[in-house]
Amino acid sequence: METSLILERFQAVKKTASGWQARCPAHDDKTPSLSISQGDKGIVLHCHAGCTPESVCASLGLKLSDLFKANGQEHAGGSLLKSKPVSVFNWQKCVANFSEADTQKLAGQRGLSIEFVRWLHAQGVVGIFDGKTAFANHGDGGKVVSCHVRLEETDKWIFKPSGQPTAPLIFGEPKAAGYVMAFESQWDAFAVMDKLGWNTGEGLPDSAIFITRGAGNGKLIHGRVNSGGLAYAFTQNDQAGQKWLAEIVSNAGCRVVNVVTPATHKDSNDWTRAGATKADIEAAMKAAKPVALEDEKPGPWFELVQDGADIAVEVLPPVLQIVQDILPEECKLVIAGSAKSFKTWLALYAALSIAHGQPFLNKPTTRRRVLYCNLELRPVAFNRRVQIIGRALGIDIEREWFVHLPLRGKLAGLFPSEIVSRIIAIAKRLRAGVVVLDPTYKLLANAEENSSGAMTALFNEIDRLTTDAKCTVILCDHFSKGNKSEADPLDAIRGSSAKAGDVDAAMIIRPQETENCFSVDLIHRELPPVEPFVLEWDFPLMKVRDDLDAGKMRKAGGRGRTHTEETLLAALGNKSLTTTEWQKLAEDEHGIPRRTFYELKKILVSAERVIQSTTNSKWQKVNKTK
Repeated sequence: METSLILERFQAVKKTASGWQARCPAHDDKTPSLSISQGDKGIVLHCHAGCTPESVCASLGLKLSDLFKANGQEHAGGSLLKSKPVSVFNWQKCVANFSEADTQKLAGQRGLSIEFVRWLHAQGVVGIFDGKTAFANHGDGGKVVSCHVRLEETDKWIFKPSGQPTAPLIFGEPKAAGYVMAFESQWDAFAVMDKLGWNTGEGLPDSAIFITRGAGNGKLIHGRVNSGGLAYAFTQNDQAGQKWLAEIVSNAGCRVVNVVTPATHKDSNDWTRAGATKADIEAAMKAAKPVALEDEKPGPWFELVQDGADIAVEVLPPVLQIVQDILPEECKLVIAGSAKSFKTWLALYAALSIAHGQPFLNKPTTRRRVLYCNLELRPVAFNRRVQIIGRALGIDIEREWFVHLPLRGKLAGLFPSEIVSRIIAIAKRLRAGVVVLDPTYKLLANAEENSSGAMTALFNEIDRLTTDAKCTVILCDHFSKGNKSEADPLDAIRGSSAKAGDVDAAMIIRPQETENCFSVDLIHRELPPVEPFVLEWDFPLMKVRDDLDAGKMRKAGGRGRTHTEETLLAALGNKSLTTTEWQKLAEDEHGIPRRTFYELKKILVSAERVIQSTTNSKWQKVNKTK
């Protein structure tokens, strides 16, 4: 091999009177200590720190024979290289020299438990070399070929005997483990291992420890860990630590997350000596964020990704209900009915009740500031209704709790995105918790209400009220034309089915047989099912009529009943079903509409032909004996 090609492999090469000088690649060479000269038949190497020519060549990916062929010349035998005799390193002697006093000293210096240091010693990892604490450096085949020791006079770590390549310090089998905990320093690793109970078998299962022995050795992880695993990189809080992390990410070949030590501590060992507990470390690991290479950085929304394992153990708050059994917080409720079914009166009744923490339809409410966006009524007509309902409820409307935003005539030329953005800004300024949009179709601008795409786009904008403004939304909407007594409740809403499918809760109001009364279906995503009930219009409020049958809706043309209680009983058969399961089975297999199901079920219950279990709430047929 040409001399120039060999010289290119060295760092910090300088010409000297006798040849060249460079950093020795076989050890951590800060000051160039390798002499390179041209002999008669090849290149001569001499490391003044004691590294063998074999180790120098190995570090460069060369063979000794490559040096003998320099300048096209062959060398049949005999070494032209200056080298020192290689003696066998006796690491077991170092381990034997590590006494109980050394155990006590190391534990005290690094804040480790006595038991953990004794465990390290039993593993043959720690020993005494030349009177100093040292750690094993393994070569090929797992044999200890040198030790890693700190020079107290310079505070630098070196390998003795010199000349052997740096190897990581490993616990476990990183090539097979699902989790690898990577550390720059053995002190950081030991501190974390000690707190996690590694020596007692209580540490993270299916895991291994990988210590690179220095910030510049992150590349040592290359090819040594499970590509399908997860690496926890415990980064030190300095610039070198960030460079180490970048090397770990570049070379790990698997997903890497960064375990952050609190900024008040320089590294993990400093943190544990200051009192960090097992729970603190586990919390830091749980909060660790993925790290990506520059060309692998995730795009938008990646920060929203949730791991199922985290979801499974997350402590979730209970569902907070703005109106009990009707409306959960930060959800969308649509109040839908035919024309002149008093939807706005009902929405105003709900809004004023919520704003003052008063019951709505006999249901408790959670008090929130309300922003009522009136898109249809003249302001004076709206304000008149507010006064009438307020008096009927017997409340003194408090300042800043109920706010009217009159938008009739203000929406021309505006797209839904701009309208919603303006409403969000006002809701945030007012600290509103509930926003009413009455009626919804007024937000559409030039879009078609029957267009699935237009409805999806509109409700994507409305969703921003629940996410950006953290508000609960009440929408008022209309039915399409025609009698809806036999229709599925959500199918009654005018326009594309995308509209009905998007809301979290729906209150569907349809005329009942009794004059001025309405049957109401409540449909939820997050709350338990509520049986249909009846409301009576008693100006200016709606009131609940428990004495009326919600199933007796006004029908067009006097249509008789298609299904009977016998049909519903046959659907139940000998099974044991919840209300939801029974209703779904009756609809899917027997064609019984949801409204008719509840009507017929009430008849069966009154006749004591079905019974509901008090333990699991499931329905069963009553088999009467003679």
